Amino acid sequence: MVCDHKNCNSVENDWLEYVSEGKEHDLRSHPHCIYCGAIKNLATDDKAKMIGYYTNVLSRMNGALKKMTKVQLRLITRELESIDGFEDIYSMTEFDQRRIFIKIVQKYSNVSERFIASFL
Repeated sequence: MVCDHKNCNSVENDWLEYVSEGKEHDLRSHPHCIYCGAIKNLATDDKAKMIGYYTNVLSRMNGALKKMTKVQLRLITRELESIDGFEDIYSMTEFDQRRIFIKIVQKYSNVSERFIASFL
């Protein structure tokens, strides 16, 4: 489900731990969406990327490997596209996207996590 996200007013913000790259930090005031309830990602260095970034990574990996078939590439891309909220820069973090991407690529190919991470 795609949401247009509208912030709550500042009085209704939630005090939560600030998370960046999977590490928790001090408490900060986080706005949330009044439509779906998603908590806004405040990390400036951990913003989610669009799916095109990850398809470009796949292409570069395939150029280096020359092992992945078109079917594998398409299956990986379709699974990324099927994840609800994968491109949601409001509630998804780049750190979470990377973990998801690595897991999906490993599901369809025999490639190490370290190799995949080197292209991210």
